[in-house]
Amino acid sequence: MRFTPCDRSVMLRNILLVYNPFSGYFIGHTPAAVASYLKSMAKGQGDLILRPMPFNARKKDALRKEIQEKPTDAVWVAGGDGTVTAVADCLSNLDVPLGVLPLGTMNLLARDMGMALDLNRAVGQLRTARPVLIDTADINRHLILNICNIGFSTKFTQMREKFRHVSAWIRWPLMFWYMVQSLFVYPSFKIELKVNRERHIFRTRSVTITNNPLSEDSLILPSRRHINQGKLGIYIAKNTSFWSLPVLIIKLLVGRWHYDDDLIHLTAERATIIPRRKQRRRLRVMIDGELFKFKAPLRFKIKAKALKILKPGA
Repeated sequence: MRFTPCDRSVMLRNILLVYNPFSGYFIGHTPAAVASYLKSMAKGQGDLILRPMPFNARKKDALRKEIQEKPTDAVWVAGGDGTVTAVADCLSNLDVPLGVLPLGTMNLLARDMGMALDLNRAVGQLRTARPVLIDTADINRHLILNICNIGFSTKFTQMREKFRHVSAWIRWPLMFWYMVQSLFVYPSFKIELKVNRERHIFRTRSVTITNNPLSEDSLILPSRRHINQGKLGIYIAKNTSFWSLPVLIIKLLVGRWHYDDDLIHLTAERATIIPRRKQRRRLRVMIDGELFKFKAPLRFKIKAKALKILKPGA
């Protein structure tokens, strides 16, 4: 993945480390213990100063004030993709780069940026990383850094939230069984897609919009070769039979999803999705692992090179 660095290389020193206290990684620990642990990550990193700050989505102004009033070379986020997206939204119009520490379940952006999944290695990478510019996307003016799903995946996300505090040994088997059941019973729905000056009607059970197209070698975990090509990836699983969605999932598992005849793949700078039934005028969507409801129509667009982010080896 090639990027053009947007600043000269500098050694970062004053870091605001934003974390999600409700992340599974921190559940069961006191705020003092979490802050002490996060500060300890600066050991062995020279004069690095980490200022831990719990993230509260309802108090975004407090985060912006912290950045503006105290020396801040970068904002690092310790959390999942949903937390990273929420913090990135707070950085709009602030000339401060974002760094991502992989403390979530999927860590999609961290993986695509080449971050190590070992926390200590990731801290070392961010210390010497250079800021680059990547694209962002949005849905009805709500930020998307990675992926937005409509349909089947939202039920899976609901189940994950329901069992968030349950032991992983119980949670993941339950979620797997729930997913298998839902593959066959989740209802189809009809949408109108307006894209590239064309209008299409589809019956589907799953729609995915990504910030830049997915790599063809993606498996069940989405990945992208580029996040700076200025295009949305649009993926619609046509519901042509009882087996169409289960077959697509199997092909995802073995890396042959792009050969599925029932999968529509388009790219565009803008797209609009309209449900064909009036009772579905408010749609549940999953954005970077978090659930939201939006009033139709759903308007998607790409914003080229809109986010400054730290990338190791840039």
